[in-house]
Amino acid sequence: MKVNVAKINCPLLLVNGCDDQYWCAVETADDISNTMNAAGKGHLVTRLDYADTGHLIEPPFSPHCAAGSVILHSSNEKVIQAYGGKTKPHSHAQEDSWTKILSFLQYHLYCSPKAKL
Repeated sequence: MKVNVAKINCPLLLVNGCDDQYWCAVETADDISNTMNAAGKGHLVTRLDYADTGHLIEPPFSPHCAAGSVILHSSNEKVIQAYGGKTKPHSHAQEDSWTKILSFLQYHLYCSPKAKL
């Protein structure tokens, strides 16, 4: 099931690792951006795309995990899943994105003329 993002009327921040091996993050962000642009809402989308960065973009100083294990719900089987990314660029993305995420939230929740709590 695909969410109809064209109905979204609030600002979106998309944070993507361009070497995400777990999820097609960049392609999904492209689809969201294109859909929002077609709906005349492209101004609501802010994208942060990080080269050589994997799936888990967490708060700064979190360790880079290039892979992890998951248990499949259907079979209870343990599977190793690659997340991608290189340690230095991934760490930089975590630091850079964190400050930008906080700024985005600060502006849109408190400072924007349209902000409502």
